Amino acid sequence: MSRATPDIPLHSAWLAAHGRLWYDDRWYRFAWILWPQALALAIVMLFWVAPPGNRKAEWAKPVDAATRYQQLFALRESARSDKPAMDTLERDARGGDANAQFFVATLYDPDLKMSTIAQPGFDTAANWYGKAAAQGHQLALNNLALAYSQGSFTHVDYTRACYHALRLDSSAPGNGLNVKGDCYARGLGGTPVDQAQAAKAYQAAAAKGAARPAPPPDQPAPTPKIAAPLIPAPSLSPRNPLVTTPSAPSSPDTPKNPQWGAIAFTADGSYSTAWRMSSQAEAEAKVATQCAGFGRGGCKTVSFSGQECVALATFIGSYARRRWQLSFTAGGMTYPDAQNAALGRCNEDERSRGHCQSRVAACADGR
Repeated sequence: MSRATPDIPLHSAWLAAHGRLWYDDRWYRFAWILWPQALALAIVMLFWVAPPGNRKAEWAKPVDAATRYQQLFALRESARSDKPAMDTLERDARGGDANAQFFVATLYDPDLKMSTIAQPGFDTAANWYGKAAAQGHQLALNNLALAYSQGSFTHVDYTRACYHALRLDSSAPGNGLNVKGDCYARGLGGTPVDQAQAAKAYQAAAAKGAARPAPPPDQPAPTPKIAAPLIPAPSLSPRNPLVTTPSAPSSPDTPKNPQWGAIAFTADGSYSTAWRMSSQAEAEAKVATQCAGFGRGGCKTVSFSGQECVALATFIGSYARRRWQLSFTAGGMTYPDAQNAALGRCNEDERSRGHCQSRVAACADGR
């Protein structure tokens, strides 16, 4: 039995017929629901089985690394004086491209002085260098190692310099490899002394035309950073006391006109060193001037002569709800002896809880 058709105005015979069939014939309704889907499926199948118009068409290929590097290099050159190019380069850097991060860093690096529109600043440059270095970028690691070993627009910090230098491989620039050799040869920044590794690094540097005689100087001659082919500093307070110790006793074999060395340091472990000085006054004056230039608070100076060596160890941390910055020096007749003595004094202090770090060691005769 058919259902009654609703009383609606009809505007054509076709619409009237459609209305009657829709309400009276279930197969008619089913066909109206099914045919649009069948039509869509038929179109999909048609495209699926149809032969391609060009069987030789290839998928898009990514730009190779060398081409991409050249593109970014050209962009960096434009960004030296063009703000839109600088914005594009920084956008690529924020996207995680290590080469872009390195190039942005060079534009902010006050040592390179490349940009006419970016405000130079070591902290900004070191931040971008650090992002690239975290991805193993050898040029970024090189520039950070040089900056912290030479004190370029920051204070000399061999702990950070060696952290970056030890990650350099044989493809790195020679200047950075020399810093790596220094770290191993002299145990800088807490690096274990390893003369074999030091020789390997120096040889790799020499192969790149950066040969220099050993032992390395305390303040390496300025060497240029690489512009193309910086680990954030802890928050420190300068208010905590410095702890020092007298230099090691003189050796009975000390010559009549001994060479002098000195270390000047602050509570947070910033330091300057000198050796092979002709007098105690000269050695102390040199390191005191350099240390004062760091702007890290008051400096203490320790001098030593002949075959004596002195090392510096520090602790920065909390104890008994207070923030402490402690620096300890101690002497010995060899690098390891001095380092172990300084670490021993520092770790014996209850406030350090055995968490001290070696900062530097130096011998008066430069060995």
